[in-house]
Formats: sequence, structure tokens, C-alpha cells
Amino acid sequence: MDHHPDQVETKYILTEGGGADIRIGDARFFTVQTGQKGIFRFRLRARGKPGHGSVPHEENAVVRLAQALANIGAVDLPIHPSPTLRAYLEGIASTQDTETAKSLLSVLDPRQSEEALEKTPFD
Repeated sequence: MDHHPDQVETKYILTEGGGADIRIGDARFFTVQTGQKGIFRFRLRARGKPGHGSVPHEENAVVRLAQALANIGAVDLPIHPSPTLRAYLEGIASTQDTETAKSLLSVLDPRQSEEALEKTPFD
């Protein structure tokens, strides 16, 4: 596409990120965004003994809320691959050698995803 735009005969190109490509070995793959992160709203309520903010104590509701938020933030959630991501990685993997394909597909396994993402063969 960079050097031979005349070889792409189309009126429209769908892309996200300004036409960035992913290179794996000698092949180029183009990405298309098919979804967005969602939101999750919730309310926390805590009860406790009142006190002064300059001298917080363990039974203070604000201290309890702060601890609850810290606990939520410390949770390492697994990835939840969408059907589109699964199909995309399986499609790319089908064009690759066995080792590269295995590396790509391990991203889909929540037990391996974090380490696998760090080792993806994307240039």
C-alpha cells in the first residue's frame, strides 16, 4: 500500500489508527477496530464511626472505602477475547509456522495471555 497504491482497487478502506499495519515475518496485516471498551458503573457504601480527616481511624467509612478501592485496583483481571479478536488471531495463525501460530493463539488463553502478549511477534 505504501509503494503501490495503484494495486489496491477500491473506493473505501476501513481502518483504525491511520492505516497502521502489523508485520509478522514477511506478511502484513491491517487492523480494523470492531469494538470499544465498555464501562462498568457501581456504587460503594461504607458505614463507620465519624472522625476527623486529619486523624483517620480504622472504623472510619472513608478509610474503608479507600481500602475497598485499593482492593479492586489490585485485581489482575484476565482478558476476555471477543469473537472478532479470536477470529483475527486464528486467521493470522493459520498463515504462520507452528511456533508463531502457537504464540499467537496463546494470547487467547487467560492463563497465558499476559505473558503471551509480551512475546507476540508483531513488529
